[in-house]
Amino acid sequence: MSAPESPAAEPVALLDAVCCIHFCAAGKAGLLLAILMKLNWEIQVPAEVSEEVLGKKGKYPALPAPWRRFIAHDRVRVLEKITIDRADQAAVRDTVARLRGTDAALALGARKDLGEHLVIGHGIVLRDAGRRVYVLMDEQTGSDRADAEGLGVIDIEQLLLLGHRLQVSGLQTRAEVKAVYDAIEPYGESLRPWKETRLRDDVAAKGS
Repeated sequence: MSAPESPAAEPVALLDAVCCIHFCAAGKAGLLLAILMKLNWEIQVPAEVSEEVLGKKGKYPALPAPWRRFIAHDRVRVLEKITIDRADQAAVRDTVARLRGTDAALALGARKDLGEHLVIGHGIVLRDAGRRVYVLMDEQTGSDRADAEGLGVIDIEQLLLLGHRLQVSGLQTRAEVKAVYDAIEPYGESLRPWKETRLRDDVAAKGS
């Protein structure tokens, strides 16, 4: 008799900086965590993304404290920073170099969109290892790049809709979803006004 198969590993959610900044700057880090935990996704954050989030403290002074609490949670894993010389990081490093169309040293040294490329790079390596991967990303260029690589892309509107459908506390009614969206919308440039979102039509009015 053959041994039973081990249960499939839970899906991985890789977080880009934009989503984290919106939620944490608005004081909604706990809600972000609650949605991801309800989805039962393994939560991973590249170290470079965490640095990018903390780098916004000058613009959003209230950001660092909730972000540090978020990444300290036992369900959140901050990945080690990718360096040029570690052999065990070669797969991610080479993937980022391919995505950026240059050698590894230049790929890691270019700060613009580095976190975004590392989210996608980690995602590709995990996907190729057999994991189901979602990237939480809200900027169009990065989302298109991730989609082209065959990764599941979840933007903020989709994330809130998932939270609503799962009846996460604070997102149970249309009014609550709108209130959260209105709270996080000012913190960055990726979100459009509520009246232009898919959420306005996709979130059921029933029970609001």
